[in-house]
Amino acid sequence: MLRYVQDNNTFGPPATGSSGWGADSGTSLLSETWSQPSRIAVARLSKTIGSTAVNDFQFSFSDNRINITPTNQGAATTLSSLFPQFMPAANKGFTPANGPATWINAGNLPTVWNFGPWANAENLYTFQDDFSKAIGRHTLRAGVLYSRNEKNQDLFDTENGVLNGSVGFGGCKGHGATDTSEPAFCQGLTANQTGYGTSDLFLAGSAFGWGEQGNFFSNLGRWENLEWYVHDDFKFTNRITFNMGMRYSYLPNPYAANDKYTVFNQAAFNPALGNAPCNGLFYSAGLLANPCPAQFDTGKKDASGNEIFVAGGGLPGPNRALRNNYNRGFAPRLGVAWDPTGSGKWSLRAGFGQFYNRDDISLTDGLGGANPPFVGNFKSVNGNGRFLDNTNQLPACTPNCFGTGLGNASVGTELTARQPYTLQWNVSVQHEFMKDTRLEVGYVASRTKNAQSKYDANAINPADRLAFAWGLFLSRQRLLRFAASSF
Repeated sequence: MLRYVQDNNTFGPPATGSSGWGADSGTSLLSETWSQPSRIAVARLSKTIGSTAVNDFQFSFSDNRINITPTNQGAATTLSSLFPQFMPAANKGFTPANGPATWINAGNLPTVWNFGPWANAENLYTFQDDFSKAIGRHTLRAGVLYSRNEKNQDLFDTENGVLNGSVGFGGCKGHGATDTSEPAFCQGLTANQTGYGTSDLFLAGSAFGWGEQGNFFSNLGRWENLEWYVHDDFKFTNRITFNMGMRYSYLPNPYAANDKYTVFNQAAFNPALGNAPCNGLFYSAGLLANPCPAQFDTGKKDASGNEIFVAGGGLPGPNRALRNNYNRGFAPRLGVAWDPTGSGKWSLRAGFGQFYNRDDISLTDGLGGANPPFVGNFKSVNGNGRFLDNTNQLPACTPNCFGTGLGNASVGTELTARQPYTLQWNVSVQHEFMKDTRLEVGYVASRTKNAQSKYDANAINPADRLAFAWGLFLSRQRLLRFAASSF
């Protein structure tokens, strides 16, 4: 048997809201088209062996794509070209000439963002073989399944920048002679903002928050599944049939084909490294060397005035998947069917089964570039922002306004080898009252174990929560008294 199916789901322009991600929001001039082609091919070979056995072999291939394409690259280029960039163009995959437009979230204006060109490609290859044979009162079955899967997904690209709200004139976050935390330039101002975000956009010398990705990044997720089973339907008597089986599931955790991803875990955290970019991060064991910076400038100085450097952090993970794999996935299946009267009009059934599942693949899917150190970014050292039309230093922070960074860790996971599974059981009674008329009453239940969940890795111990809350209350009381005495 051969089967082939091909289809293509398209919409846009515009694709506003249709993607579920809010593409095209803000302005119709930055419209995009969404194309989702897919192909499925299945080949099956069935062989009857004698009069009591059958073997089925099947191969299936699934090819799925999502392609988002801008329909007005000229408009995107014009918008992005208004904002001079900080990160070197030589390291970038997209520039104003060919990439997504600058995202704008400033000036009380509608949010402007898009992310085309953008691509997502998933290929699934599955091999399956099933064999069954009748021997006396037994029907024996056995089978094996192996699948190899890959998903390549671009990181939502901000190489042409993200413009955020107004920081203040000259980069001043405050103003006035009483604001001693600001430099002299800012203390000389009677105000640092107009009070209306749109006006700030037109005020020469205003500084705005800015983000800029330094290089293109694509997640290259890979994962495999291996499962086998044996099963026996045993007709013990003409009135009782037992179903007995065992399935084994080996579902190793996904990994990145290029090993470019990291995860946070407390076991990798070293307090002595402070806020080093890779402190607390495990990197893939598939890398030959630590991808994190060898040294990190803490921004602090010692008693002699010398800059203090520490190691950049980062430890090798247990394997390429950065999580230990579970290899004890044996799942029993039991069932019984009984005709208590032998009349064929009553049936009592009961069953139990264990079923292993795979966690989602988000660590190597959309989250692969979220942690350091594989995506460089523009960094406003003290949060003073930037001028709109140039990359000059700001009066509020000259000469050290801008820098580069690797971001902060935002994705973490346990390393333990646990696999989610579901226990299911059921009981039912069926009775035939008359021809083609049956009543069935049943009970079905399930319980899931080791399901993926989130928790606070820095939670306060229950025994300490009252003391913590009381201490927080006292500190706020002191703050209120200080504020009152300042007027």
